Amino acid sequence: MKENLIILNEKGFALLTVLVISLLSLGLIALAFYITMSSTRLFSIDKRYTVELDTAKGVAGYIMAEIQDENLTCNPAASGPCIADSTPESCNANAQIIINPQVCTALGRTNACTGLSACYISKSFQNDPPANTTFYSARVTSLNNNGEKAIIDFVYRTVEN
Repeated sequence: MKENLIILNEKGFALLTVLVISLLSLGLIALAFYITMSSTRLFSIDKRYTVELDTAKGVAGYIMAEIQDENLTCNPAASGPCIADSTPESCNANAQIIINPQVCTALGRTNACTGLSACYISKSFQNDPPANTTFYSARVTSLNNNGEKAIIDFVYRTVEN
């Protein structure tokens, strides 16, 4: 009878060992799954921010081209010349740069220029013979529906001989 009892205990010990190892394995799998899911979420947030940053860079390039061609217009309501505003956070209407909707489409915006804004901050002329230099500064803000936001402040220099 005693030999039979020892055999039953060995089977019980083996069962407990298998259960403990199974629980540990299940815990490791759950941990790996959690890490994978959280890193995927962070990657997608980073990707959305990068898209907004690239869009803002594209709009900044467009504004620089408009400055170079002397075609920069502001105030979407009146479509007039730009009047500098040193507070780009509030940006009055005469300093709001008009962004061509075709530029927004070319940059991959599916909802036209929604979430894009640009503010004309300043223009500074420096008489420096033999070349005259003008400095322009502006701020471009790109915001998507998820709240990711990219802001680019830039200074553009033109030289006239």
